[in-house]
Amino acid sequence: MNVTIAAALAAGMLSFLSPCVLPLVPPYLVYLTGTSLERFADAETRPRAGRTTLVAALLFVLGFTTVFTALGIGASAIGAVLRAWSGLLGLSPGLRSS
Repeated sequence: MNVTIAAALAAGMLSFLSPCVLPLVPPYLVYLTGTSLERFADAETRPRAGRTTLVAALLFVLGFTTVFTALGIGASAIGAVLRAWSGLLGLSPGLRSS
């Protein structure tokens, strides 16, 4: 089954906008940046708080992406090694459990 990037993006946005997730976003961003809602309400510090929030969120996403990409690469490498040595390990490459 092939899933297009547009379909994956639409499904992700739909799940993000669900009533279970959307109310959690503002407190999460406040927690992520270590700031308070009062600081966002203050007109003088609002631009700086917004930039701080955006930078912290982008760094979090970058770190999260890096970790899970590394885990995926590691799992793929282990799978490739197991497939390459499947004859020696006594595993049939196309064997399915009944």
